[in-house]
Amino acid sequence: MNAASLEHSLYLVAELLLLPVPVIIALNMTDVAQQEGIQIETKVLEAVLGVPVIPMVASRSKGSVDLKEAFFGC
Repeated sequence: MNAASLEHSLYLVAELLLLPVPVIIALNMTDVAQQEGIQIETKVLEAVLGVPVIPMVASRSKGSVDLKEAFFGC
């Protein structure tokens, strides 16, 4: 998901959550969202959606270890 454009991304996530597959949300561009004054409470988003939400800045590899751990469980 694009953290700077969360509303648009949530439409896709809503569709994915209807499928019988595991979902992990990589919440990317959290740095851009913060620069735009957007504060996202990832734990609240996790609770509402019922799936793990991993904040990331992929261009700097921030959060990639957490994403791997969530995906592989190690």
